[in-house]
Amino acid sequence: MYALDYMRNTLGQATEVGVSVAAGRRQKLLGGVAYYPLCSSAGWSYGNDRPLQRVLDQDCRPLAIQNSRSDGLNIGFAFDPVGNLTVMTAPGNTAPVVSLGYDTLDRLTP
Repeated sequence: MYALDYMRNTLGQATEVGVSVAAGRRQKLLGGVAYYPLCSSAGWSYGNDRPLQRVLDQDCRPLAIQNSRSDGLNIGFAFDPVGNLTVMTAPGNTAPVVSLGYDTLDRLTP
């Protein structure tokens, strides 16, 4: 049997997630969680110490997800004026890897 536990900061936000097995040994799954003042999490480290950082705009939309390791996830995002995701880019490259379009009702188009 496993028991999931959370460590929280003074605002009640989760800063670490762990799991304990029946023998009582605890393993950290996620830690070092940081938060933007008025948005969601800014980043964290996985249990294997792999970091992940989220860069958000003033509307709390993701501009980038970055992992500092060379083999990590690194992706950029762009949005249209109404908040639809329109472009996903590779790190250091402004050319779109994925482009998305929408009709007049803001439905994703093929």
